[in-house]
Amino acid sequence: MNKYEFYSLRDSRTNQYSNRALSFNNQIHVGIDPEVAQTAVGQHILISISNMLSRVHRRISFDIPPNIALKINSIFEGNDLQEVVINGAKIIDPFIFSSIAPSNNSSKFSIGIGQNLEYKCNWYIGASNSIAILSKEAVPVSYENNGSMIGGGLAACLGASASFKSIAGIKVKPRLISAWNFSEDQNAEAGATSLPELNIGNVLIIGAGAVASSMVYWLFSLGSAGTWTIVDKDTVKLHNTNRSLLFTPYHAGFRGSKVEYKSSILSKYLPNTTAYTQWYDKIKEVQTNRYDVVLALANERDVRTHLAHQNYPIVLHATTGKNWLSQMHRHIPGYDDCIVCRMEDLKELNFECSNGVIGQKLEGQNKNNDAALPFLSASSGLMLASTLYKLQTEAILDDPCNDWRIDFSSEYKMASKGKRKCRAECNILWPKKIRKNVNKKTKWASLEP
Repeated sequence: MNKYEFYSLRDSRTNQYSNRALSFNNQIHVGIDPEVAQTAVGQHILISISNMLSRVHRRISFDIPPNIALKINSIFEGNDLQEVVINGAKIIDPFIFSSIAPSNNSSKFSIGIGQNLEYKCNWYIGASNSIAILSKEAVPVSYENNGSMIGGGLAACLGASASFKSIAGIKVKPRLISAWNFSEDQNAEAGATSLPELNIGNVLIIGAGAVASSMVYWLFSLGSAGTWTIVDKDTVKLHNTNRSLLFTPYHAGFRGSKVEYKSSILSKYLPNTTAYTQWYDKIKEVQTNRYDVVLALANERDVRTHLAHQNYPIVLHATTGKNWLSQMHRHIPGYDDCIVCRMEDLKELNFECSNGVIGQKLEGQNKNNDAALPFLSASSGLMLASTLYKLQTEAILDDPCNDWRIDFSSEYKMASKGKRKCRAECNILWPKKIRKNVNKKTKWASLEP
């Protein structure tokens, strides 16, 4: 781990991180329209952006009406919306200064959710179905149906990114981008109006790190069914907590708490789940089973090569890059390349950390500061969750592309996509007849062209 990497959490014994926050100690303010606060979509946006902000910033105030009943699933506990947000912030960072405040008078940066706040904010976020909006002017939040839960999640990522950039002195631009087709402005698609409970069959998740845990966070808020198998031997470390939407210091042994396996934590938020605290290549029953969907969210121990040779009917994976990049990949035999050929072309990405360089330098240092960016893993996890909904609604092949990127560092176009093919010498894919026979009992075998 780079010693210049930013940490939000301060060690209680050595105080070693107390000077790492720099200007991130400045007050952040989040306000929400009282009407929007009473809706599932509005609460989803508020709790999600609070989750991300609390992993970076040390002083946050929230303008939240009192005594509002919670209308969504939340990983944090509380008797009402105020308690859920404040409790969540303090669990994420036990040393954070979080409070309820009716205005943004003392804030360095403020962000508003909805159109009816009594004061002006620096930035506003909103959503309409799958379209997320970041604007200098107040924008609406469409909450008549749950389709906006997807767009609201991406709006929270855009808002968290804007706060990070603003405090770090990095330019922020208005955005309108779709979490459905991963395109922006006039090309952004609204996506589904209503999202049914996600049920895509028997799903294997390999790797339970930042992207996987963030995907599970979104699915828990949205609601899911089906059967899930999660494989990962790794336990939570303190440095994992600043880039995952699920992990907290208490999962990493903070203040004498029990150190937990990542796969076990994820299993708490998905139904009908089997969690393996072992590596994929060591579990024969997992390797020999035929899954409907495989999510390849690990890259160590040559796991991608193991998966590629299994020729599953659909493999998806999402990653974060070192330079403020979120990325989504699709692999359907007969349409797309295999995961090995894809990853050979992407060696420049760092798949383990959601880090980015910021312009400021630590006091007394000549190097730029690297920072853990929770909105990157959150965005990658959301892209993956959105793709699972596209699979369920049979829209996954509407786009001929199989590689989508959202670049949070770009001052121009954020979204890009492409179509990748296997290398000419690739011999990983089985003949079509064999693939069809092996996968014939899986739910998505019909995707084979």
